[in-house]
Amino acid sequence: MTKKVLVGLSGGVDSAVCVKKLADEGFEVIGLYLDMKNCDTEAPLLIEDASYENDDIKSAFQCAETYGIKLYKFGCAKAFDSIVKEDFVREYSRGRTPNPCIVCNRLVKFASLLKCADMLGCDLIATGHYAKIGYFETTGRYYVEMGEDAKKEQSYMLWNLTQEQLSRLLFPLGDSVKSDNFETARKDELIAAQRGESLDICFIPKDDNYADFIERRIGRFPEGDFISPDGKVCGKHKGIIRYTVGQRKGLGIALGEPVFVKKIDGEKNLIYLARSGEEYMDELSVSGLNFVGMLPTDNYEGELSVKIRYAAKPVPAKVVIKGDKCTVTFPESVRAATPGQSAVFYEGNKVMFGGFID
Repeated sequence: MTKKVLVGLSGGVDSAVCVKKLADEGFEVIGLYLDMKNCDTEAPLLIEDASYENDDIKSAFQCAETYGIKLYKFGCAKAFDSIVKEDFVREYSRGRTPNPCIVCNRLVKFASLLKCADMLGCDLIATGHYAKIGYFETTGRYYVEMGEDAKKEQSYMLWNLTQEQLSRLLFPLGDSVKSDNFETARKDELIAAQRGESLDICFIPKDDNYADFIERRIGRFPEGDFISPDGKVCGKHKGIIRYTVGQRKGLGIALGEPVFVKKIDGEKNLIYLARSGEEYMDELSVSGLNFVGMLPTDNYEGELSVKIRYAAKPVPAKVVIKGDKCTVTFPESVRAATPGQSAVFYEGNKVMFGGFID
């Protein structure tokens, strides 16, 4: 019996080629555009004419027509605003640096895809992420695995998904590389192949910045003190949301030596600076754990590889879980682990669990 797959179509190259690959493999494919900006709907709505829609939907619709599938739209703007945007504002207000995609993937994007899949009678869901899904027979755990394209692989962004989401999820691009998929889209004359790739925060306009976005929502942040490496007040910052741990440029501080942001104290409205070379650390704490390939536990000690930022390579570390906290000790110091960002733990290429850096 042919399985039905609901594909999240964004209007970009990756999700478009995802449709083609699944159709070629014999799946019955349906497309879904998630509108996280403009509207809310109780159920997916069939799009029969995209001429009045935005450019993303027009591109997704042209993909659907090219490959002979139906395209639906589901509005989830309120959920995106109350969950993703509010978390983004709240984290920056605490002096942390969030990654909104981590929150969105679990609570909005894949949650909405599953909801609509059930409404449309689809067995599975799929997206154009460069990653793979695996399954441990011995434990019954689904896991995310690194994709083959080293430059584009996205397993780091997917550590927070639930077992229910992973059990019904396909990543058709996991074994492919971006350049080949772009060439496929170009040959099939898809609009998506002519569009630029979006790498910025999706809800911050290109001519805007995240700090101004936050202040429009909750008001202006007060100035406060910079604290020098010697523990003395050495200047005024322009509001803690305008800085992030590890930042060197744009501080407006002249101390006669290079300095960087080492710590942001949201409660006291202070930013602590440190000298060059002091940004390296041997240990960090992680909370908000989500177990993927590893069985959930509150008592673990072992060796795993850890990524502390999207573009970083996994590095070996000693990992200790006690209760709902994880302590990570590195044999070689790592640079500027940033509170609010994710730490993702791997065994080989497989994601075992992840959490947020304290």
